[in-house]
Amino acid sequence: MRPAGPAGRNGVVNPPPGRRVAVHKRDWLPPSETFRRNQTDACTRWEVECTGFRRVESALARESDVILEGPEDLRDRWSATPPDLVHVHWATEAIDVLPVVRQLGMPLVVTVHGMDVTRALRWPGTRGDRARTGVPQVLRSADAVVAPSHFLAGRAAAAGAPSESIRVLPIGIPVPERVAREPDVDLIFVGRLIPLKGGVHLVRCAAAAAQALGRPVTVRVIGDGPERAAIERTAAELDVPLDLTGLVPPQDVPGLMASGRVFVGLSRVDEEGAREGFGMTFLEAAAQARPVVAYDSGGVGEAVQHGVTGLLAAEGHEEEAARHVVRLLGDGELRTRMGEAGRVRVERSFDIARRTAALEDLYDTVAAGARRWSG
Repeated sequence: MRPAGPAGRNGVVNPPPGRRVAVHKRDWLPPSETFRRNQTDACTRWEVECTGFRRVESALARESDVILEGPEDLRDRWSATPPDLVHVHWATEAIDVLPVVRQLGMPLVVTVHGMDVTRALRWPGTRGDRARTGVPQVLRSADAVVAPSHFLAGRAAAAGAPSESIRVLPIGIPVPERVAREPDVDLIFVGRLIPLKGGVHLVRCAAAAAQALGRPVTVRVIGDGPERAAIERTAAELDVPLDLTGLVPPQDVPGLMASGRVFVGLSRVDEEGAREGFGMTFLEAAAQARPVVAYDSGGVGEAVQHGVTGLLAAEGHEEEAARHVVRLLGDGELRTRMGEAGRVRVERSFDIARRTAALEDLYDTVAAGARRWSG
């Protein structure tokens, strides 16, 4: 056996060089999950193998992603070349993986992201029955449950995760250089166009702000999804100038984020009970020194500091959000102060390198002392 390395940042003995973690999720990789690729790329002490059951053609997909037919093929691969640890994203996706992990005696880390500990537990029919049975089993069985926010930690605990296994570890972002670009629109949004993200609320908020300001409030939306038509229709009905770009490559996001004076992300609970777990785009906006207006929903209050990096409105309260927009658009000094505070906060607390180092420390701890399942 090779000797262990020196003590790590948390006093845990580092594993020998060459430790390998299998990072598993069903699909590699949807264009909305840049944060997933950023995290795996930021690992420095653990070798990462990305495994899944379906390849998604996007700018984030890579030939090195290991795409398998299903759990049986996964068992065969891990039996032949066993990783030292398995990390699964979404508790719902760990349901199929858990029997393999148990049979092979591998330590397991599961990251919850929101849907898996909220909406999935309310699904109807056999799909919901499977989640209501499988998710608590996964959360009780995992050696560590990672929650990117305290909000998600609470939801994971309510869904069955033992409190001693939960670790709050925000994911963070690669901190980009500031883009030297003068804004050419008032409001900017980047994200999936689904009801949870509140795109229609954004347009109505812009219309209310325009009425208060006595001038049009221009909006740029970067993203795509099933709510696109509703957003376009609402903008036309309310005469809101809208530039809806669709999907863009990840490398273009910082420049586009800098094109708006204020980032507005009105995420709120959807009809199935899901809420924003954290909201990576709020950090991306802050990294470009853009203040944020958002609803205080789910974990958003952990991504945006009210009165410091942005302004939060009560969930669903479009009029309050519109007042925040009016205040920021009318006060350049306030926009600058909040934007700068956001940039500093991202640099100090949400740099992906630092956040992933903390995750690798958790890998060390789990690998050193994880329970081992027997066939």
